[in-house]
Amino acid sequence: MVDAFDQQVCSETPMSNSDSFTAASCLDVSLTEKQQNAILKCQNCGLLDKKACKCTCADGWDSPDCSRVCKDDHQRCGMNPGFPTKASCSLNNFAIAKKYCRKMCRSCNPLIEHTIFNHVCCERKLCGDGYVLNLKSKPCSCTLLCPGPKCDSLEGKGSVLQYCFIHIFFQILYFYSTTKVNFKL
Repeated sequence: MVDAFDQQVCSETPMSNSDSFTAASCLDVSLTEKQQNAILKCQNCGLLDKKACKCTCADGWDSPDCSRVCKDDHQRCGMNPGFPTKASCSLNNFAIAKKYCRKMCRSCNPLIEHTIFNHVCCERKLCGDGYVLNLKSKPCSCTLLCPGPKCDSLEGKGSVLQYCFIHIFFQILYFYSTTKVNFKL
């Protein structure tokens, strides 16, 4: 069964690092090669494997399209009580490794000084949630990934949409206060 997310383009990243794509969602024989390339786009120097429909992420990056930082999504990873060791990774049919403690369980390759697992990108630069590396700028800079989970979702504390709303609100407030003051003068 293909869920709704599998039908989206790969740059519309899942809400968690563990969500995945199916080969059917990336390779459709009815599409031209140019259309297929547009469906799966690896971010942050990720390398595309078209046959497996997956990206091999640069060290420090995670998710099906490599747009999220490799991190643990649960505050109890590596802690006792919680999931103190890598032995915890196999719990609940490997749900701990696949969803909650991806960095600790090495479901993704973290950035470790003087160590390279796959490959590194932009001198090991990482971006905040909702941002990806802009490889065209020198040196590499972070840019907002839209469409993406931080652009079109109100879920999650500190989402980009929340910040944009607050920013626009303050701009309107500033405009209102300055125009009101100008009319009084």
